[in-house]
Amino acid sequence: MSLGRLVVQKRVSRVVDLSTALRDEYPELSVHIVGRGPEGGHLAEQVERDGLHGRVHLHGFLPEADKNAVLAACDLHVTASRFEGWGLTVIEAARLGIPTVAYDVDGLRDSVRDGETGWLVREGEDLTDVVRRALKELSDPYRAEEVRRACRAWAERFTWEASGARMTRLVAAELGLAEAPASGGTEREAGK
Repeated sequence: MSLGRLVVQKRVSRVVDLSTALRDEYPELSVHIVGRGPEGGHLAEQVERDGLHGRVHLHGFLPEADKNAVLAACDLHVTASRFEGWGLTVIEAARLGIPTVAYDVDGLRDSVRDGETGWLVREGEDLTDVVRRALKELSDPYRAEEVRRACRAWAERFTWEASGARMTRLVAAELGLAEAPASGGTEREAGK
């Protein structure tokens, strides 16, 4: 599963490539791509050229409920981007108990807790190998449930209330003011 805007820098074609690379080991593997953007046409051409109909599903833009239904039905979220400001789609997936495989880069390493809520592709590692390792771990029902619980717990920390409270404290500290109240958020919610 890949979720997000279909632009060159997201490298979604690499997620599509997983359906071919893992075909022999996981003949039932389906790749779902949710999003729209200028790369949509190129991805459709790739699916056609490589004969991936039935293995790769290009959903385009989906309303929130439909997007969440597709995401929740998947075992794994994969992002092939080499840079992100923050992994919003990682947290969206985690909220539904879906772990992510992502590159170990700023933004993504901040939103994936390696080995806990997903797996990071480190320097010298291959995306396919890390996805293979993740799928193997998730094939154990106990490990899969442990990861799903960790994902949900991690995602619960990211609320607008908690972000606002933390920002208030950061601004107050920068201005040398006494620490501002947490605006009703708990210490845990505020990221402490």
